[in-house]
Amino acid sequence: MHTDGACGPEGAGAGIVLKSLEGEEYTFVLRFSFPVINNEAEYEALLYGMQVAKYLEIKELSVYVDLQLVANQFNGIFEAHDESMQKYLKLLQELEVDLDLFQITQVSRTLNKKADALSKLATLTFSHFKKEIWIEEVKVKSIEEDSVSAAVEEEEQSWMTPIIEFLTKGTLPIDSSEAIKIKMKAPLYLLNKGILYRKSFLGPHLRFLNPTQAESIIREVHEGMCALHSGHKTVASKIMRLGYYWQSMYRDAAEFEGNPFSDWCQELNIKQTFTSVAHPQANGQCEVTNRDIVLGIKARLGLCRRGWIDELPNVLWAHRTTPKGATNETPFSLVYGS
Repeated sequence: MHTDGACGPEGAGAGIVLKSLEGEEYTFVLRFSFPVINNEAEYEALLYGMQVAKYLEIKELSVYVDLQLVANQFNGIFEAHDESMQKYLKLLQELEVDLDLFQITQVSRTLNKKADALSKLATLTFSHFKKEIWIEEVKVKSIEEDSVSAAVEEEEQSWMTPIIEFLTKGTLPIDSSEAIKIKMKAPLYLLNKGILYRKSFLGPHLRFLNPTQAESIIREVHEGMCALHSGHKTVASKIMRLGYYWQSMYRDAAEFEGNPFSDWCQELNIKQTFTSVAHPQANGQCEVTNRDIVLGIKARLGLCRRGWIDELPNVLWAHRTTPKGATNETPFSLVYGS
């Protein structure tokens, strides 16, 4: 497991890369909502990774960090004088007891590139993150008490039942393949005050409903109060502009003879024009901009082809301050009028 923490002007976070001997790799990005220093961010990343390993029932774990303080404090070379460092070290030692083999090795930053890149991503905005990266916003420090409840009751058996039983009682299905799936999925779920949630990448946790609750909500959306939402009216207006109408608009079936909607439009001197829905083509500016950005990144990286996230701000700044042939102005001056 490779871990790394980072602090920046926009926030703090951590990156974790967990890799098995068979080559399976899992990446995690943590975004901290609380103020931390760099040493605390490193410990938070390490502790979260160890909790994931515990969920997966991993018994042998080798950890690689690029911060000398964390590795040497655990190995007894450095002493933890700060109170927060002492708490982190104590929690780390408690988690280490559950492992048959555990070691922490301090490596150079070049050998910890993936975790380092993920931690830098966590300090930036979330809007451009890909969903292949597991992203979770951590609300409290690991050394503080967690108020998550472990009890939940569902009205009926559903696909959630095995996950809930594993999170509450640690029981697994008899079938080995199903048991492996449940153990792999469990870290993605959370029980809070008796309710099962899916940890969300870019937003709040997503609450799961049993089939009865889901059916009730869907019925309300289509038949209840939500049926009068303006979105439905917008769809209706588009259909009517294309010359269609609903038969339920007329109570008497005899009114459907001919085309009452067209007759109604003629009485009000409304001219109907039927045409296919247009799909105008773009002018290619987005494609050209993307091409220039990619070419700029390639020029900055050369043959390395790694670390593009570090070069992206420089490439974007160059693009925004370069005059364009169509306007002889820079995008920066067009936006800010300077």
